[in-house]
Amino acid sequence: MRNDKALTATENNSARVFDRIMVAVDQSDQSRYAMEIARKLAAAVHADLTLIHVVHLPPATHPDLAYLDISARPACLEGGQELLDALAAECGPRTYKVLREGDPATQIVDAATRLGADLLVMGTHGRGRFASVVIGSVAQHVMQKAVCPVMCVAHPSEQHQHADVAAQSQQPDSPAEVRSCVTR
Repeated sequence: MRNDKALTATENNSARVFDRIMVAVDQSDQSRYAMEIARKLAAAVHADLTLIHVVHLPPATHPDLAYLDISARPACLEGGQELLDALAAECGPRTYKVLREGDPATQIVDAATRLGADLLVMGTHGRGRFASVVIGSVAQHVMQKAVCPVMCVAHPSEQHQHADVAAQSQQPDSPAEVRSCVTR
C-alpha cells in the first residue's frame, strides 16, 4: 500500500515526499553521523530539518538507591540548548531546534507527532541483540511508537565492528543476517 504523499510526489514532481525531517541529537558520534545523513537528505529533497535534543534526568526511585541533584537541571538544559545552537549553525537555513526534558523515546515521538515530521532519523549505539532485549534502546522504543517512518543510522565504525564480530561467529555455510533500519 502506498502513502498518498509518495503517490503525489511520483505523479507530480513539484510535490515533496519529505517536507519535515527530524533528527534526534546528543553528544555521541552516532548522533553526529545521523545528523549529517539527515542534513544531506534534507538538502537533497529541499526539506526543513528539525534537531531534537532531550535532557533526561532520571527520577530518584529510593533515597538509598539513587540521588537526583535537582540543582543540575538548569545546567543540563543550558548544555542541551548550547548543543542545539552549535549543531544548527552547522546545518544552515531551514533548521529548527527543539529542546525537551523527560524520557527520550517518549519526547522524541511526541515532538515528531506534534510537529508533523515526515521522517525521523536516529543514530544507533549498537549495543547488540542481547543488550537491546534486556535494557532496550531509545531507537527501538521510537520505532515501535512513531507514526512516521524512522531511519536508524549506524556509525561507520560500528558497522565495521559488527561486521567483524558477525564474520567471526558465522558458520561457513550460514546465510548473512539482514538488518532492517527503516520502519513504517
